[in-house]
Amino acid sequence: MISAQNIIYSDPNTFYTISEIKYYDLSRSKQKIVIRIVRNTDNDIRTLVIFNPQNTIDTLSLPSSDDFKNFSVTLKNTKNGFELKTIWGGGKNIYYDTFLFKYFKRTFYLTNIIHSEDILNTNKTIHKVSNRKIIPALRLDKVKIEKYLE
Repeated sequence: MISAQNIIYSDPNTFYTISEIKYYDLSRSKQKIVIRIVRNTDNDIRTLVIFNPQNTIDTLSLPSSDDFKNFSVTLKNTKNGFELKTIWGGGKNIYYDTFLFKYFKRTFYLTNIIHSEDILNTNKTIHKVSNRKIIPALRLDKVKIEKYLE
């Protein structure tokens, strides 16, 4: 297993950044937290890494295109955390999932998942949307993204 510190400080020929955002902890510490998605060029494994200048806070393994057809992922800042957006599928079915993570108690928690899909027919496109609230919120280190993509 590759440590998050190796991902953060390693040779750019082995790992490259797919997406990166910065989140500012507004509690007493006022630390800058970096949220980065990196891809290992040797085996196509993608990992979400969360760290601050002192240490790694958390990591999250992400699926690859081998797991989910045409899988891609991006990050977006929110007022209280970040969104992890995924797109996958192909042919007649395209799936979009937005995982909402909120920062509290000095870590990130999954609080909501917005799932939508486009089903393409010869005559029209059917668009379905569902919103799933995660109760209780799930700590990032307990999240398995694949579980929610099926």
